[in-house]
Amino acid sequence: MTFDQWSGESTFQNMSGLEVLGAMVHGDIPPPPMAAVIPFRIHAFSAGEVEIRAAMEERFGNLFGMAFGGWPMSLLDYAMGFAAVSMLPAGEICPSVECAVKFVRPIRATSGEIRATGRVQSCGRSVIHVQGSLEDGAGKLYSLGTSTCLRTAI
Repeated sequence: MTFDQWSGESTFQNMSGLEVLGAMVHGDIPPPPMAAVIPFRIHAFSAGEVEIRAAMEERFGNLFGMAFGGWPMSLLDYAMGFAAVSMLPAGEICPSVECAVKFVRPIRATSGEIRATGRVQSCGRSVIHVQGSLEDGAGKLYSLGTSTCLRTAI
């Protein structure tokens, strides 16, 4: 499936957000193309909440031997965006209009698998507010995020 076939019109036109996430988990549709750059897997999802998992790799490191800031930001953007998507009926998309991230502590290659969780805080007719967090397997907090997504008909 090409990106044009995967994107908005063909996928979201006829599937709800939860159906899209389920199809990705089951391999019926590919993950977003950006996942080839920053790999992740959807671990769990339900209406309003998504957990993805990823491992910090050396190639995502900065000069100080820790994750370059774009890596945790991308994981939070995925998780929060997918949480917003989970609230959509067929025929709608929800691009991000704002995303903010706060770094709590550095992520290193030795940090192990990282859990990125996105939770919808408010889902209105036009705007979805989401909050997210990055934690390791022991529950140690690494980053916090917020996102605002605009509900839009295709």
